[in-house]
Amino acid sequence: MSRYVITGTWDESISYDEAGSTITIETADLRDTRSGAVYTQGAYRVRIKSTVEGAPRTKTFKGETAWSASERYAEDARWFFRRQAR
Repeated sequence: MSRYVITGTWDESISYDEAGSTITIETADLRDTRSGAVYTQGAYRVRIKSTVEGAPRTKTFKGETAWSASERYAEDARWFFRRQAR
């Protein structure tokens, strides 16, 4: 079993529409299975809906740097879709 598990539901934080594709950043609480501590918004998910071949996939980030990693991944995905639209 994983040390950290996502609890509750995913809440939409921000959403972008890029060239017919949607990039959404969502947050959820994260629970440490060893200590039982719950970290509010400790998990971030970048959800990508696209029909473009080779497009980035949905990805989940957990822990201390989850917010910055998710923002970076979302920006990279936005760049990808802008580049495809040219």
